[in-house]
Amino acid sequence: MSIGHDPDDLAYQASNQQEVRMSGQIRMRCRYKTLATPWFDYLMVSKDEMKPIVFPTGRKVCQYFDSDAPRPNYIAIIERTA
Repeated sequence: MSIGHDPDDLAYQASNQQEVRMSGQIRMRCRYKTLATPWFDYLMVSKDEMKPIVFPTGRKVCQYFDSDAPRPNYIAIIERTA
């Protein structure tokens, strides 16, 4: 299935819109046996979407590391500007 057309992904994005959350925002926690972290938000955005999100926080994207995975994944290095 091509990127952006997975019915499960589209349904999750629609539910995020109803809850006034960003389409790439997920709520998750890590679990191991009987241990679990608190729930936290995790945001998956494109490189173009990231810059305007980061800029008002007094930070900037300094570098991207792209993945060779089938989906366009990356890691961003973000630094404080002040």
